[in-house]
Amino acid sequence: MSTIPQIPHTITIDAHQHKVLIDGLPFTYPLASIGPRPQFEPGGAGIVWLPLLADHCEYKADIQANSERRS
Repeated sequence: MSTIPQIPHTITIDAHQHKVLIDGLPFTYPLASIGPRPQFEPGGAGIVWLPLLADHCEYKADIQANSERRS
């Protein structure tokens, strides 16, 4: 059984069929009608925005609040 690499080698965006292939395998989650959208900057990393559809979205921020009160 092969494992999926942590970083894909090739991301193919088929805008005509509204599909995304990652290393030749279909991205199986439903995408919103506004995407996918590639973003390329000269000398920078290429980014592919995949607007996902879901029943619920949860965001866990990378910060913690201090719950102690001052008197």
